[in-house]
Amino acid sequence: SFGDDPGDEWRRVRLRTHGRNLLARLAAIMAEYAYGHTDKTASFAVPVDLRRHLPGLNSVGNFANMLMVQLERGETADDFRRKLAAMLDARSDAYFPASVNVLKAIPLGWMDRLLSRMLRDRPMETALISNLGRLDSGHYSCDEFRMRGLFALPMAGSVFSVLTTVDDTTELILGMPRRLASEGRFDAFLEFLHARLAAEAETSPG
Repeated sequence: SFGDDPGDEWRRVRLRTHGRNLLARLAAIMAEYAYGHTDKTASFAVPVDLRRHLPGLNSVGNFANMLMVQLERGETADDFRRKLAAMLDARSDAYFPASVNVLKAIPLGWMDRLLSRMLRDRPMETALISNLGRLDSGHYSCDEFRMRGLFALPMAGSVFSVLTTVDDTTELILGMPRRLASEGRFDAFLEFLHARLAAEAETSPG
């Protein structure tokens, strides 16, 4: 059973892993862990930068949309990769049904209260999962400033996971509501994650 502690807990976790497709591998590990505790389908919200449809557009605006990728019990990182690639090829991130236009007539305050009630105990996804990519610290450093790391602030109220890699250091920013994180559950998931990544390293070629 879940706890009833209010608020959220988050941590920066260094991952001892290398290689490609880390986002898909993380999703598969999260799905495997989730299926050990529920029969509900594991569903991952993946933010996609819409600027890919407008080459040359430079902006600090958050031009992103969410794609929902589901992993059934027993599916792998390769399945996640295939499903996400198919959605991107179909430009699903740029598709908005006509019914969404109705929402424009609803004041933002009403919308916020409506969604808060709907999603308080029924999140739409198992986790939000994103990868900020690999950065070379030298590109962001100068004589007076040396870049050592990068992190994101988690979004409250959901299982929020963002991967960052600076040079050869990969970190996971992981946040979750305390009702899920309490009673050792946060640590239990991290132990499971590290064990799965270590097993991958042992079986990977080279």
